[in-house]
Amino acid sequence: MEFIVDQLDIQILHLLEKNAFLSSREIGKTLGRSNSAVAERIQQLQKSKVITRYAATIDYHKISNLFISFILVRINNHSSAALTEFKTQLVKFEEILECEHVTGYYNFILKVAVQHMPAYNLFIGKKLGIMPNLAEVLSLPVLEELKRETNYPIFSYPVIADLRTLDPVQKLKSH
Repeated sequence: MEFIVDQLDIQILHLLEKNAFLSSREIGKTLGRSNSAVAERIQQLQKSKVITRYAATIDYHKISNLFISFILVRINNHSSAALTEFKTQLVKFEEILECEHVTGYYNFILKVAVQHMPAYNLFIGKKLGIMPNLAEVLSLPVLEELKRETNYPIFSYPVIADLRTLDPVQKLKSH
């Protein structure tokens, strides 16, 4: 059975996303719920893989001068097998922080972090650049980071009824 997130779950996720150190007691106090009710919800969110892990957000500028670049990637063969193979190999690179499969002229957007330009050159030339099915790479080095958020704005909006459970007429009325 598929786990369906409700308004209380969204509120809990919103608080945890802002501060993963909050205890279920603190969350319960904020939301007017019992410690046990919140702890049970968090456990269910973890079990259903809505919460996949807890992590620290680090200001890497305070510990290192990393070279950050976005890379647009285009591939030649878009068959299901070729695409799956390319994705499987792409996500193995530790230099890639984020990897998005997108539509348009380019097929992927990567966010890459390395120690310096020579390491970036090695990554492009010896790893990414030699992948089979690679057609084109466009590098966009970051000059300055203006904003970095980890909180998804979806948590700012109220939850809409699960549209999968509505009949088609109700779906049209809700839009």
